[in-house]
Amino acid sequence: MNTNPRKTRLLSLAALVLSALPAFAEDTRMWTDKASGKTIDAAYVSADAKTRTVTIMNKEGQQFTLPVARLSDADVEFIRAKLQAPST
Repeated sequence: MNTNPRKTRLLSLAALVLSALPAFAEDTRMWTDKASGKTIDAAYVSADAKTRTVTIMNKEGQQFTLPVARLSDADVEFIRAKLQAPST
């Protein structure tokens, strides 16, 4: 069987991306700017307690790092829970 290495890599990449989509969809939530009320549907990526920032990623894959102080009380509680959860 003669396989094309480029085609194999492309198919592997596509499978990886597609396998991550359901997990991303489950982990998204509405994040709310406390002052303006604007929202963004995005997934939690990480938080930095030292700089008091959170990084989120929208469905297009764009990442945003925001000051936690800008976010709603519910968002702050969500971040707190993530920081206190055991690492997997």
